[in-house]
Amino acid sequence: MRSLGFQPVVELLPDPAQLRLLARARPGRWRCAPMNALEVRMLAAVPHRHTHHGPFEPGPLPAGLLPGLQNDAFVEGAELAFIPPGLGFQRLARPAGRLPQRDFDLGRSLGLLPAEGAPPAATAILLTRGDHRADWLHAGQALHRMLVYAASNWVFASLYTQPLEAAAVRDLIRERLGLHGAPQIILQFGRASTTRATARRAVTDVMEP
Repeated sequence: MRSLGFQPVVELLPDPAQLRLLARARPGRWRCAPMNALEVRMLAAVPHRHTHHGPFEPGPLPAGLLPGLQNDAFVEGAELAFIPPGLGFQRLARPAGRLPQRDFDLGRSLGLLPAEGAPPAATAILLTRGDHRADWLHAGQALHRMLVYAASNWVFASLYTQPLEAAAVRDLIRERLGLHGAPQIILQFGRASTTRATARRAVTDVMEP
């Protein structure tokens, strides 16, 4: 809508009777201020934004990227907490490096990509103030905004939710890392220049009649 010259008007969770209706978005005022340079870059990054599962490339992240990601989370009502290198893994009894990929094929490793390569340049946890439907929605908005901003710099993230799905493990991670808020997802950021396209379901498969 911004690229077409409209200021979007968004209502989050507009109807309590429709739990699957997350938001209503409509075009607002026309001929508002044009997109700034950052918005133009982020729009151009949407086609190649993806969740990264393969190895990262070596090299530091662009200067100012991490504070920018934290600002993206803040704007969307969430918080991005970075874990100091080695600290989180020492406390979680793991060596520094990539977290293990989730294996959906019962240990046969058919869907796992190579995990070698450079270690992630940064590891972070996305937090929300509470742990209710509105908080989950804010987390999703923050995640999308961060991934698009990172992709505009050819930086991508591997996402991990499995360690947070068990309440006891989730509480342990929050306590030992001194986190304030509800952990929603773990991210590892790094550079990547090539990727395989992810298969997508047709829109008609996921939209209700």
